[in-house]
Amino acid sequence: MKDKHYYLTMESKKCDNVFIDYNRLNGFKITPKNKIKYDGVVVNEMVLMNPSFINRVLKRKIKRRLDKYLEYIVEIIDDTDDYGNLTVKNKTVFHLEYIYDYLNTIDEDTKKEDLKKHLMPSIKTIKTLLNEASRNRIARKIHRELEPLLDEFSDILNKKKNHDIKKIRKQLIVILQEMFKILTTIDDEDGNIVEMALDDLAKYKSIIINRYQAYLDKHYVELLLKKIEIINRELRMKKIISVQYEEPIYDNEYDMDLEEAKKTR
Repeated sequence: MKDKHYYLTMESKKCDNVFIDYNRLNGFKITPKNKIKYDGVVVNEMVLMNPSFINRVLKRKIKRRLDKYLEYIVEIIDDTDDYGNLTVKNKTVFHLEYIYDYLNTIDEDTKKEDLKKHLMPSIKTIKTLLNEASRNRIARKIHRELEPLLDEFSDILNKKKNHDIKKIRKQLIVILQEMFKILTTIDDEDGNIVEMALDDLAKYKSIIINRYQAYLDKHYVELLLKKIEIINRELRMKKIISVQYEEPIYDNEYDMDLEEAKKTR
């Protein structure tokens, strides 16, 4: 496809037309967003010529892009404590593992009242933890995925008619299984997002070096590349501390049939 060009008429000399050969222009090309509509006119490309104007435009574009990375970094900081642990997720897993360990200690003589007394505080603690951390991205996702299962877990413990401890134990462990799977999936998704952010940052760094650098002063570029390296380091740290939780290995006590337990839920 051949390039299309416009003839521009100069106001001071209305009879003179100016032909612009874009291939010979030594300026910075941009693609307008065309947010303001003009009937019959769509601008596909512009070439900026004024060096100071190019400088201002590029710095504004770069600032917007870096702000997006920094917003994501802030979310990462919210998701972690001072030791780099994924606080909300770790605490949720801690309480679920406590429940699982306790279920492995009970026998057929265990009373349902004792089961409820030991497990309900952990369920309530998890719900409170997720509600209080609602501004946390990971907590919101965990809350959305786990809430129905936590409610189902509570309903089983609160049922007055069912006192078959063996059956109750099976049902509760099946629910725990599903919750651990959800937490593992959330870890995988979070890691993938970080990986995508790292790839995007590397591409943007390449754009700055290959396209923008020629129009920016040396000191600004050096400072910019240092900022990008800091962001890169923070993202890589996030990738390292994104712990993968493995689903617990369930024992065969009571010859437990999980498929059968799922049908009884």
